[in-house]
Amino acid sequence: MPWYEHPIIFYDWVRFGEDLTPEYPQEVIQKVLDVEADTLAFCVQVGGYALWDSQVTPKAPFVGDMDLIAELAVLCRERGLRFVPWWLGTALGVERILRENPSWQLVGPPREDGTQQKHNYICYNTPYRELLYDEVREVLSAYEADGIYFDQLPGSCYCQWCQAKFERQYGRPMPIVPDEFFVYNTAAGLPPLLREFRDDCVRSFCAGIRRIIDDVRPGTCYAQNWVRNQQSYLAVGLADVLLPEFYQRDDLIPLGMKHRLTRTYLDDGPIWGNVRHSFRHDARHNPLRGTRMLLMDCVANYAAPLMLDLCAMDFDPTGKDELSETFRHIRSVQDALAQAEPVRYAALLHSRASHELQPDRYDEAFEGMYRLLLEAHVPFEIVHEAGVQRGDLRDYRALVIPDAVALADETVAATRCAVEDGLGLVTTHMTGWFDEKGAEREKPALADVFGIEIEDVIAQDAWKPRGSDPVLELPGIETEHFFHYGSANMEHPLASGLPETARFALYGDFAAISAASQGDIVGYIHAPDEARLRGRPHNRPGVFPGPAQWPLGVARECGSARVAYFAPQADATWRRAHAPELESLILRAIIWAGGPPPLEALDCPPSVEVRLFHAPAATAFHILLVNLTTNAPVRVPGGPGVLRYVTPHKGLRLALRADVEVRAIRSLLGADVQHTTEGNVVAIELAELDLYDSLTVEYA
Repeated sequence: MPWYEHPIIFYDWVRFGEDLTPEYPQEVIQKVLDVEADTLAFCVQVGGYALWDSQVTPKAPFVGDMDLIAELAVLCRERGLRFVPWWLGTALGVERILRENPSWQLVGPPREDGTQQKHNYICYNTPYRELLYDEVREVLSAYEADGIYFDQLPGSCYCQWCQAKFERQYGRPMPIVPDEFFVYNTAAGLPPLLREFRDDCVRSFCAGIRRIIDDVRPGTCYAQNWVRNQQSYLAVGLADVLLPEFYQRDDLIPLGMKHRLTRTYLDDGPIWGNVRHSFRHDARHNPLRGTRMLLMDCVANYAAPLMLDLCAMDFDPTGKDELSETFRHIRSVQDALAQAEPVRYAALLHSRASHELQPDRYDEAFEGMYRLLLEAHVPFEIVHEAGVQRGDLRDYRALVIPDAVALADETVAATRCAVEDGLGLVTTHMTGWFDEKGAEREKPALADVFGIEIEDVIAQDAWKPRGSDPVLELPGIETEHFFHYGSANMEHPLASGLPETARFALYGDFAAISAASQGDIVGYIHAPDEARLRGRPHNRPGVFPGPAQWPLGVARECGSARVAYFAPQADATWRRAHAPELESLILRAIIWAGGPPPLEALDCPPSVEVRLFHAPAATAFHILLVNLTTNAPVRVPGGPGVLRYVTPHKGLRLALRADVEVRAIRSLLGADVQHTTEGNVVAIELAELDLYDSLTVEYA
C-alpha cells in the first residue's frame, strides 16, 4: 500500500517577520514529533521568494545563508518523517512575482465598463506556469522529497493570457459568463467550449507536474488541491492524491460528502482532508475540540487527516497533548481499517450529467438524500454512473437515485440488469427524464420498472392566484412559497404507524403520475381546494387541502427486487423539514427495498455519524462514531467561524446484524460497552460518546 494512502500530516509554513536562527529547522521538526504526526508538509516559497538555494527564483532574505528546505529534508530523514514540499498559488505565495508581472494575476470576467475583478491568485496559464515547473524540477532534483503538493489550482481565468490561449485553440474569442466563479469548480452552466477549455487547463497543468515527477524523481507522490467533487475525474491518472479543501466554518455534513464525492470520481484514489487548527499565521483560531473531532471525521470519510498548523504552535502550543492523543487514536483506526472494507448496503448514485444540466436543483436533491441516509444511520456509499455501468452495484442491496434528471442509456441498462438480479431501487421526481446530453426521452427511463405512467410535471405554484384582490389590492395568497398537501395511504404497509389524518406540506414541484395498481400506492398528493383558495378576501393566507388526486409514491415488487418511486421534488433538506411523514415513507421504502440493514441505530442522535466496516481476515467489525453535535458556526469578524462546543451523548444503542458469535466488543477510548445477542442481532450499548470513538466487534 502506498504511504500516501494513510499518512498523518502536519502542515506548516515558515514563521514570518523575523530572521531565522540555526535552531529553527529543529523547532519545526519538533512540532511534528510532539503531535505524533508522521509527515511534514512545508511551504517552499513565500512572497515570491524561495526558501532553498534556487537558481531560478530569488531567495527569501530573512533565511540568510540557510537552505531551509535542505535542512528540513535531512532532518525528516533522520527522525523517520516523510517530507512533502508544497507551493502556494495565492498572492501570499507569489507577491513579488505579481508585483513585477501584474498581467499574471487571476481576474474575473470583463465588466460592462471594461474593468475586471482581481483575485488573490496567480493564473497558471501565464508564463508563471513554466517558472513553477522549473522550481519543481529544481526542488525534486536537489532534495529527497516523498511528495509534492500544490495548494490551490488557479487553472484559468479571463486574463489576457487565457483569452489569447482560448482564441488560438478554438479560433474564436473566449465567451464571457458574467457570473462565473473565479475558481473553476464545476462545468455546470458554462458554454461547451469554455467548459472544455477550463477542463483542459486543469488537466494540462496536472499532466505537466506528472511528467516532471516521472522524469526527475519517479515514485514521488503528487498531491493536488482544488480538483474536487465531480471534477475529480480530471485528475485520474495524473495526481496521486486530491485535497477537497474545506474550512471549519462550513456546515459539517457536506464536508464528509465532499470527501466521498471526490474519492468516488477519483476512482477511489487517496484523499487528504485538511483540518484547520489555525486560520491566520500568528495564532490559533479554531477550538481544540472541534479540530480533534474533524480530524477523526476525515478518517470516517476515507480521508487521511492533514492538520493545518501554520505556525499556530509557535505562539500558542495549547492542546499539543490532546492533538497527540487524537493522532494516536487515528493511527489505531487506520491500522484497523487497512484490513477492512465498508459494509455495503445502500448505494447513493451521483450523476455528473444531472449536476451539469441543473446544478442548483440537483445538488440540493443529492445533498438532501445524503443527509437523510446519514442522519438515519443507514449504511451507504456514493457511486457514480461509470461505476454503475461497470458493475459496481453487485455488492449492494439497494440503489437510491435522488432526482437524477439526466442519466446515460448505459446507466439505465445497468440499473435494469441489477434490478433483475434482485437489487432494490428507490428514485424520486424526474429521474431519467433526459439522457446524459440533455435530450428529453419519450418517457422517463425506468418508469415501466415502477409501473407508472407520467402525465405531467406540476409546478410548485401552479394554482397560485396571479392577480390581486380588486378591493384590497392585495395578493391572493400572502405567502412566498405555495405548497401542496400530501397524505399517506394507510392501507399500505409502508404507512404503518403514521398519523391517519395527517396532511403534510409538499414544497416544490411533483410529477403527476398514475399507477398500474392502486394497491401499490403508498401516499397521495392532494389538489388544492379551489373554492377555499379562491374565496377572497377572508381566506387569503390559506392554502387548503382538496381531495387526493395523484399518487405520492408507488412501491411494488419487480421480480425478486423491490422498487419504489416518489413523485415530489422532496429530497432537499429544507423541503423534508416540513414533511417528516414523507421522510419516513422514503426511509421505509429504502429499507423495504434493501431488506433489514446490517446496522441500526436504536437510540443514536441524527447528528452522530456512524460508519460500519468489516475486516474478515481479522474476524472483526469496526463501528466508527463521530459526534457532529455542535452549535451553529459562529462568524468572527475578520476571521473564520468557529465551533464553540461539541455536545457529548450518553447511552447510545446500536444493533448489528451478523451471523457470527461475538467474543468481545472493545472501545478505542476504553469506554464502557455492553452487548447482548439474540439470534443474529447484537445489541450494543455505549455508555458515553464525547468527540469520537471506534468500536471493534470481535467474533469467533
